[in-house]
Amino acid sequence: MAEKESEEIVEFYESKKQGSILGDADFIDRIKEKYLFSDPDIEVTEKRKIRGEGVVVLVKREICRTFKVDESCLFQGKRGTVNIPRLMALLLSKELSGLKLSELGYYFGLSNYRTVGTHCWRFRNKIKGDKGLQKNISSLMRIYSQEKT
Repeated sequence: MAEKESEEIVEFYESKKQGSILGDADFIDRIKEKYLFSDPDIEVTEKRKIRGEGVVVLVKREICRTFKVDESCLFQGKRGTVNIPRLMALLLSKELSGLKLSELGYYFGLSNYRTVGTHCWRFRNKIKGDKGLQKNISSLMRIYSQEKT
């Protein structure tokens, strides 16, 4: 107890975005492989959230690649403007991750779960009338399903 905390521990608790597993990248990968991807019958309390986090990371990466934007673009929202990459990442994350709206809000800088739901609902309605957006959504869904297998 008298020893000073390690820098890793201090960074973990000071971080605004904390992962579900504390450790270096190799340790996190081993834990995920052992408990999340190996045996679907193993019950892990945080399994849904950890898998959801992985989906959000994948969706963000693909959206940034597809739209040739930096990840910071996915956190930018301004009343009266439409940020297609952000809305698409939010909707795909909602559809694919299994995370709660409040959890999704955390990954996109939205403080209220209702805002997440409203953005997704409005964007889904916008997609209905736009063949280009429908094509983008379908393409990104295919990429996700290929990487999942």
